[in-house]
Amino acid sequence: MTKRSGLSEPSRAASNALRLGTIIKIGIAGDRDARMMISAIITREGSNDDNLYLLLTAHSHILPSDKEVACTLVRGSGKPRLALGTLVPPETVLGPESARLGFHVVRLEATPLFNSLRENAKPLAIVRNFRKGIWNDGRFNVRRLNDLAWSGNTDPEQAGEQHRSSNREVLRHALNRKGRVAGDLDEVRIPDLGTTLVYSYCGLVTRGRNRPLADPQALGAPVISEAGALSAIIVGAADHETLVYPIEELRKGRDIEFVTLGEDWPKVKIAGPRRQLRQAG
Repeated sequence: MTKRSGLSEPSRAASNALRLGTIIKIGIAGDRDARMMISAIITREGSNDDNLYLLLTAHSHILPSDKEVACTLVRGSGKPRLALGTLVPPETVLGPESARLGFHVVRLEATPLFNSLRENAKPLAIVRNFRKGIWNDGRFNVRRLNDLAWSGNTDPEQAGEQHRSSNREVLRHALNRKGRVAGDLDEVRIPDLGTTLVYSYCGLVTRGRNRPLADPQALGAPVISEAGALSAIIVGAADHETLVYPIEELRKGRDIEFVTLGEDWPKVKIAGPRRQLRQAG
């Protein structure tokens, strides 16, 4: 059996900086700092590689790395930077043509903040037959993970109790944003930083009434099915709809698996034995 994994709504003072769908700031040796969305955490199951990798979507103007570069996690004011890992060329993990998907890749390293990374990683259930899920039932609902648009300049520790309560309601609504996969497109091309990103197949998600699931701040965020299985990653927009790249498309020809380090919300579905790892949501 599969089950949901725990956890709770994240707070402004999150204990886990490596939640799926969060925006982190990394310092890149020899370059400027960059804001990145954590789109996925993966392992390379078919090799002797025992590392965990972050798939990141840039929210800063930065080109994919063509060599290995050390990077740090940039934390809040007054807090020291922490070693995060190594930014690696995407093709070393995702294979040829992977730069056209727009992801940056960081090989994680154990630090005092992220001890026992591999031991704590739990396999995620993923949605299979994405296209079939759209057209067979006529209804394929998804949710965004960890929408951080709520985190403006408000400091809940300095606010009154009524204001804090109001902030919690806004947070709960924002983090639980739902949409419906209403259609799909083949051979999607998106201009980006002087190049063209190419996706063989994408879903179109709407919240109804010509409202997309996501705004620009959600670029790169994962979406999950109603049952909590990892479904897709937000890659762009088309008219009034959000473009999502299905996880099963990302897996094609790549021996990778998707994991969580915990504290993702809405709760994600954790896979049971390996034979159930790819059950549909």
